[in-house]
Amino acid sequence: MRCSPPICHGGTGEPTKLHEILSASAGCPGTPDIRDRSGREARVSRLVPGDRHGIRRRRLLARACLAALLLATAPLRALGAFPSLAQVRAAWRPSEAYLLDRHGTVLHELRVDLSARRLAWTELVDISPALMRAVIQAEDRRFYDHPGVDWRAVAAAAWNRLTSAHSRRGASTLSMQLAALLDRSASGKPGR
Repeated sequence: MRCSPPICHGGTGEPTKLHEILSASAGCPGTPDIRDRSGREARVSRLVPGDRHGIRRRRLLARACLAALLLATAPLRALGAFPSLAQVRAAWRPSEAYLLDRHGTVLHELRVDLSARRLAWTELVDISPALMRAVIQAEDRRFYDHPGVDWRAVAAAAWNRLTSAHSRRGASTLSMQLAALLDRSASGKPGR
């Protein structure tokens, strides 16, 4: 049997592919056996010295990233589907009843639902842009910079709670406040 030298990449002395080297040198005298203890072919990570730990680190990092992703999305999966805007609008009932004349002028107003105060539905185009900016500035300054949870505010609120006995700092964003309003079961939370 004629043994060919290992296949090299462009004369640089570096092999192109490990399986090409192994197949070219298979059966040649002096070629190491590439089987593990159970008789199966050894993995490439066992054949390349020092690479085994790199592969383990990458696998561990991939598992850690997957676990972090699952933990981060668990609250979203637990909440379930939120109603659409059309469903919210259809279910909206103001807490006030109005008696109007034939021209649409209010003659009398009566509160019919004493459990909650809900005014008439207001379309977004009817709300002043200055009012929207003021609400965002007061409630959630980084509204346009986060995906719904302001992690910097959460960390600052946690630190504030640990270090100060009197001062309370909130971390809820406008998105979180809307989610709490839409989730009827969250209305009985302590501290709300």
